Amino acid sequence: ALTDTLGEVRGFVFLDTSMASVDNVAARNVRNAYAILLGIIFVIALLLVRQAKVVDYAVLYRKLKDVDQMKDDFVSMAAHELRTPLSVIKGYLSMISPERLTDTDKEGISRVNISVENLNSLVGDILDVVKMDQGRIRFDMKEIDVSDIVAEVADSLQSLAKEKNLTLSFVRSSISHIYADPVRLKQALINIVGNAIKYTPQGNVSVMATEEGERVSIRVRDTGIGISAEDQRKLFGKFLRIRSKETEDIRGTGLGLWITAQIVSGMNGKISVESIKGKGSDFILSFPVATP
Repeated sequence: ALTDTLGEVRGFVFLDTSMASVDNVAARNVRNAYAILLGIIFVIALLLVRQAKVVDYAVLYRKLKDVDQMKDDFVSMAAHELRTPLSVIKGYLSMISPERLTDTDKEGISRVNISVENLNSLVGDILDVVKMDQGRIRFDMKEIDVSDIVAEVADSLQSLAKEKNLTLSFVRSSISHIYADPVRLKQALINIVGNAIKYTPQGNVSVMATEEGERVSIRVRDTGIGISAEDQRKLFGKFLRIRSKETEDIRGTGLGLWITAQIVSGMNGKISVESIKGKGSDFILSFPVATP
């Protein structure tokens, strides 16, 4: 009954249904339940398949990791074993008396020495790469005078520069100390200055250390072949070598700059390059000033 506010009946509402409509509603609900159940089963099946693939990927990852470790161990062992015969060769070469040799013999001995040094340097690079990939390289950080390290490197490479009739110069200046590993810093500078000499056919190579604000910068400048803007973007990649007519006769593995970048980064430093093709290059190593 429909009543008004006074309670008087104003009308009636009649509801009519049947068992057929009730059965239809029940059947529709059953169909929906089956559809939801099938959907759940399908999702569970997908999850099981995905889980099986994840397990396969995990097993494959472990196998690849083991193979990679075996590769690194083999390369490290082979590199160490190579150094033994190299040391023996260098030892016997040092025992040869130059007074009894002809000019031809002296030239041959010199070439053998150069080849031994190149191979020894390559072995060292390979060992460094393996250590860096495995995260086993360590830095003995201490407060050092950059000028002393740079002067030592410049002196050690003077003979190499003279062989190419290049001028290698370094002007000592008074700058703040930095925190770095002196051995690793020397290694990085030898790579940079050595490359500058290698890729400079004529002119000069200069090294300068300056202090700007809270950072000390070491700039290695050459008048060499230069580097294009495109090559500069990928210069510090592993095994990267710039291929051109000017570099086709210059030997190298493409590891030196990558190793140098890793060393500089490991000592909280930065490395960058400024270069113009055909004009020369500037490599800049920057480190924070050592604070008391």
